[in-house]
Amino acid sequence: MQFSQPANLMILPRYWMDVHHPLADPELCELLEGHARRQLRDSCCNKPAVEIYEALASNLEAGEASLPFLARTLAKSCRNLQREIHAYGLTFRELLDQVRQQRAHALLNEQDVPISEVAEKLLFSSASSFCHAFQRWTGQSPHEYRKRGLSSEK
Repeated sequence: MQFSQPANLMILPRYWMDVHHPLADPELCELLEGHARRQLRDSCCNKPAVEIYEALASNLEAGEASLPFLARTLAKSCRNLQREIHAYGLTFRELLDQVRQQRAHALLNEQDVPISEVAEKLLFSSASSFCHAFQRWTGQSPHEYRKRGLSSEK
């Protein structure tokens, strides 16, 4: 064994790939692989997902949230970035929604920021489209969210 190496790996002989395991269960394997994919997708501590998420959040703050701009930020091609995002079970639009939703909560907790300004900062075309998106994400309007936040502080 060697420690402090750039990669963790185990090298096995090729013929082991052809060895049939007497207790192998293909249905269980399929179920576990699906679970592992969901866990990977939902994991926020996965390094590449965090890198993409943070870059998109930073771009959103800077006023640009397009796939080509994000790809340039990360020094990747649009197609490779899309593949990477899809590997986490997401589309670019879903990832952008997640970033916007998190940022919306933070901005709405600042009581002095008008909802129209929150919509503008999140690059929505109008306050109305932001309100519809927020309703879809949380099941409540931004106004209701703020009211509940105020009542919980008292």
